[in-house]
Amino acid sequence: MPLGELDGGRYFLGIDSDGNIYVMSDWIARYGKLDEGLEAILTGIQPYRLG
Repeated sequence: MPLGELDGGRYFLGIDSDGNIYVMSDWIARYGKLDEGLEAILTGIQPYRLG
């Protein structure tokens, strides 16, 4: 499901049914689950790139 955006709409955030937060552009990466994922976004921790 859509969650929001980063960097003025350059990247899109999504969340799955398990609570994992993802960032998407022409690639996809996972920040982590709920609080852990939000903390990573807010503190500047890089997400884990998938694929």
